[in-house]
Amino acid sequence: MRLPIYSSTEEERWNSANHSVLWGWKRDEGAYQRVILFKGTIDRTVDGAIQLKNWFFYYRNRCNQEDAKVIKSYFETEEVLCNIGFPSCCLDKKSGLSIVEIYGGPDGNNGKTILRRLLNRRKRKNIPQGEFPSPCENAFDFEAYRPIAFYVGSGLSYEAGLMTLAEVHERFGVDNISKKCFTFGLEDPIPRALNNSVKNTFAEFVSLHINAAEKEPSKSHKAIAKIIFGSVAVRLLTDNVDNLFNQLNLEFIRTRGIGVFNDPHKILFDRNEKTLLVGGVAADRRSIIKQARQQGLKIVVVNPHLPVSPNSQNLSYMKSTDIWYKMTMEDFFRSTGYIE
Repeated sequence: MRLPIYSSTEEERWNSANHSVLWGWKRDEGAYQRVILFKGTIDRTVDGAIQLKNWFFYYRNRCNQEDAKVIKSYFETEEVLCNIGFPSCCLDKKSGLSIVEIYGGPDGNNGKTILRRLLNRRKRKNIPQGEFPSPCENAFDFEAYRPIAFYVGSGLSYEAGLMTLAEVHERFGVDNISKKCFTFGLEDPIPRALNNSVKNTFAEFVSLHINAAEKEPSKSHKAIAKIIFGSVAVRLLTDNVDNLFNQLNLEFIRTRGIGVFNDPHKILFDRNEKTLLVGGVAADRRSIIKQARQQGLKIVVVNPHLPVSPNSQNLSYMKSTDIWYKMTMEDFFRSTGYIE
């Protein structure tokens, strides 16, 4: 599928970018439910247009019957029917609500395998709360805590000009940031967007990957490179889908796995590693920080503690014994002299 989005970045940078797209969420609130899954790979044509391949899209909204009928009607345009498939709408006897759903794409087999796990994911009963230490005001002494392992998240990508995780949620209609709530029924903007244009909507879904291919590493990316090349840090872990570290010739381990799930990423730290420096990570979804604690590493957190998503974890992994710098990574590295 040729999308109405273009990339003119040079070949070397494009080739080093991440071309695999995978996003998905399942939101439950009472009997209401909303599920969205989108996967595929991106390539570009000679003229720079983005080509979407091996894609799969799934959407479900369990809501009141009136809203479900309207949503189903949004999916009955010729473009939606030809590109995705036919929508269905049925009564959920248990809740008395209606379920409207639609799915399609050439990679249905792999997509449905992921989808089954997503649909079976249990509703979270409660949201863990962190034990917030007082923010540290003294400049961090890298030499005193070396060897260091870095674990960085979307806060670092944001400093390079990419979307925050909260903005990604809104791009996929998962959250309404202004109302601080999830989207169910007609609150969800995605059915209307697909009704207007399937290809424009899918272009929005892959836009973060396109932008990541065109961005340069931030000052904080470069500071991390300087610290690693100086052997003060010996490991680099990231949840991020961008490949900005490739531009700095930095080796990194992507911990995201099948990114729509919170599967732990098993890791054995070297016994000489003393500190895990966590930057721009809102939640320990891959259990990286938990494993570091268990293996005796000191935890240092750099995060301004900005909102991510309604009813979501935000620094819930912190303990009162951690060292917390309540600031952006750029400000943190500037305070230590790694950024002028």
